[in-house]
Amino acid sequence: MNYKSILLIPVFLVLLSGCKRGPKTVEPFSITKKSAITSSTDIVDKEIHEIKILEIIPASKYVYLKVKEDKDQFWIATKKREINLDSTYFYREALLKTEFKSKIHDRVFDSIWFVTKLVTQMHGTKYTSWDSDKPQISKDKKDPVEVNERGDKNISYKVYPEISALLNDPDKFDGQAVQIKGRCVKV
Repeated sequence: MNYKSILLIPVFLVLLSGCKRGPKTVEPFSITKKSAITSSTDIVDKEIHEIKILEIIPASKYVYLKVKEDKDQFWIATKKREINLDSTYFYREALLKTEFKSKIHDRVFDSIWFVTKLVTQMHGTKYTSWDSDKPQISKDKKDPVEVNERGDKNISYKVYPEISALLNDPDKFDGQAVQIKGRCVKV
């Protein structure tokens, strides 16, 4: 026998044994992405909660608050800000951590909720009245300021301190270029 036939016999046997087994079937599985930040013990809560502040423990970047919701008392942490004791606040998104150790206070909280945004009970009342859903507009009218600017062209324009001037009389600005500047205070 030559060497070629000796090599062909094992290859032929492997092919024959592979054909007898049939195709492999794989059970379907779901692909879930696990975040390095959260563990399997973390719980995310998106309900609106009304709480009353019982105790305040400040830290460098955060403030730890012992709060009461209905009859339950628990700890929350949020970005450092001014918090009033015995005041009512609301929060919506929170992440539950168990056995959380605060390195600054050298203290372990059995469970603590990390709150994204804490808002006061009076949040937004200075922008709307209770009688209507329309925003309150100040009654004192401010006159426009005449501004002249020299550059490549001699440009003259008026600066109105409030956008209400445009909204109250849009025909006054017909055929003119209008530029509005501002900042978003609530999304």
